[in-house]
Amino acid sequence: MADEKKEAGAMVSTCILAPPASFDFRRPEEWGLVSGLSEKSGEMQVSTLIYILGQEARDIMNSFNLSDKESASYEAVVKRFKSHFIPKRNVIYERVKFNLRSQPANESVDTFITALHLLAEK
Repeated sequence: MADEKKEAGAMVSTCILAPPASFDFRRPEEWGLVSGLSEKSGEMQVSTLIYILGQEARDIMNSFNLSDKESASYEAVVKRFKSHFIPKRNVIYERVKFNLRSQPANESVDTFITALHLLAEK
């Protein structure tokens, strides 16, 4: 949204952009990546990712103790964030949950099958 102002006989155009909403750290399952940055340098990609995620992401990234080379590598930073936000699953536990799932009397077949598919994904 550009506002045009006349200052000292010249037209000046300003653009005010609101930053996107910060990443909600209480909902890590919504972890996603910034798209459209593949043409930029790794350092610019990392900076944009941290900007969009917010201050808490910067604090988390600082706790990774990455080298300067790793900090400038988008792939290395994303790999570390993924391992931070997506915990390892206990396969045995997930199998037990799947095997114990039963269909209550008031549940439709479609709902039950959908629930089984969701459990099977894990």
